Amino acid sequence: MNPIKCLAFERAIKARGNHFMPPDGYAMHHGYFPLPCVVNGMQLHAFVSGRVQGVGFRANTEWIATGLGLRGWVRNTGDGYVEVLAEGPRSALDKLLDWLRVGPSAAHVEHVDFQFVDENEGLTSFDVKD
Repeated sequence: MNPIKCLAFERAIKARGNHFMPPDGYAMHHGYFPLPCVVNGMQLHAFVSGRVQGVGFRANTEWIATGLGLRGWVRNTGDGYVEVLAEGPRSALDKLLDWLRVGPSAAHVEHVDFQFVDENEGLTSFDVKD
């Protein structure tokens, strides 16, 4: 797995004496600076079953994933599942998966079907989809 590198981002870090600071023009989102160019190309695709719709599962998943610095989306499916696609470092994806197995307090998770893939769609934020 090779990380995707962005020369402009690397130059911006070097210009600041190798101290991490986001390049000019990158807004702070939900209390963290996203890493738009330096990304491990790992992806988690999961389907969560149980009592997972109408209990705040998507909003909580967005909050957790954003806090972990992940990019992707979460949505309800027509057959009662919650579907999650997330990109980022494997360690952060593992933490998200651990949380998906539990969910928010009002949920009852029965099963999480998931797979990890060495792919990256270049998503830039984590969103709730309709």
